[in-house]
Amino acid sequence: MKITKVECIPVSMPLKKPLRLPNVTITKLDTLLLRLHTDIGLVGIAESGDTSSWYRGESQASMVAMICDIFAPRILLGEDPRNIEKIVGAMDTLARDNNQAKALVDCALHDLKGKALGVPVYQLLGGRTRESAPLGWVLSAGEPAKVAEAALAAREAGFVASS
Repeated sequence: MKITKVECIPVSMPLKKPLRLPNVTITKLDTLLLRLHTDIGLVGIAESGDTSSWYRGESQASMVAMICDIFAPRILLGEDPRNIEKIVGAMDTLARDNNQAKALVDCALHDLKGKALGVPVYQLLGGRTRESAPLGWVLSAGEPAKVAEAALAAREAGFVASS
């Protein structure tokens, strides 16, 4: 199996309620979808999560450039995606930092390997250790009474807080 095509798809999602921070107001979340195509028809898919430059220092554009212009031609195209450690090592040698772009490639490679082996990715990472996990809810900034109301609604919906 060989990687034949690398596809980056920028996606922007407007926020229902803008997030106001001391020096910036965020009105949308930017993310990047990565598809790694293979010669046998399997496609590994991964999504970056928010790529807002104020958060991690990488943007959609910088990640697209790193993945499509640097990693794809020099490392990914023609490589067996099951060689995850080899590919990750090559990315680390080729580019300093760019951790969000590298993680996106890593996740898509794991998705491909899991599909090739017919197992969920968690099996590749040591197996399932629990049947469920408690989930938290991140509250946005705002008027204290409204934030408290949102916290109570989240708790009633089953979300928990932990430290």
